[in-house]
Amino acid sequence: MCDYCRTSPCPPGCPNFEEPKGIAECKECDRQIYKNEDRYNIPGVGTYCTDCMDEFKILGE
Repeated sequence: MCDYCRTSPCPPGCPNFEEPKGIAECKECDRQIYKNEDRYNIPGVGTYCTDCMDEFKILGE
């Protein structure tokens, strides 16, 4: 149990809060991508979040 917030795990407002690790990191924006999020995995290139891929699609048109 945390000495500050008296909970486990700590909520985002607690000084001891640790951001959960994702399963991948977007190659474009470096944002963590979590297990249940949609993502684009391009073999030989990397993994991208949906926000970055939407930007690429707009630029490619």
